[in-house]
Amino acid sequence: MRQTTSSQKTPDSYAAGLAELEEILDYLRGSEVDLETLAEKVERAGQLIRFCRQRLDDISFKVNDVLDSVKATLDGDR
Repeated sequence: MRQTTSSQKTPDSYAAGLAELEEILDYLRGSEVDLETLAEKVERAGQLIRFCRQRLDDISFKVNDVLDSVKATLDGDR
């Protein structure tokens, strides 16, 4: 994910990205949403969603790789 400003840097972790996304959602649910800020918040939310999705995909791949390796080892022991 590209870095646009210091406040829009790539999160350090999935948890950090999710926490920032939740802050944005809380802001958007508020009764006093600033129209001037709306597009910026929605754009940032999109960046965070893509980041979190990529982290989930990466972890899922790693977990499946480990499980496949364990299964192959167990199958070889038979």
